[in-house]
Amino acid sequence: MALGTVAGVATQSDGTFVALQVPGAGLRLIAPYDLELVARCARPMTAGRAVTALIAFGVAIAAGGISSQSVLEPGAHWSLVLFASLGAYTAVKSAFLLWLRLTGPRRFRI
Repeated sequence: MALGTVAGVATQSDGTFVALQVPGAGLRLIAPYDLELVARCARPMTAGRAVTALIAFGVAIAAGGISSQSVLEPGAHWSLVLFASLGAYTAVKSAFLLWLRLTGPRRFRI
């Protein structure tokens, strides 16, 4: 057993192998079915991402407020107002989390 970082994928005549960067041992080729995902490498949040997260939180709160006001004006029940604001907040938050997922680190520890 070894803890390493995925360095790439190598195709040979025997099949496709995952190239692992193992500390002290260099690169090792291992079959994909022999791997077990242990952790995903996560870098600390940068100042730009922290500001973006704060802006996304503000936009989500504003979307929830606007949504609740637009539902409340015609005289909707309180439960509909609550679910409309929660839905708008969740939609903005989900879009932000998807953006983080797509632009985040792509390194795995196996």
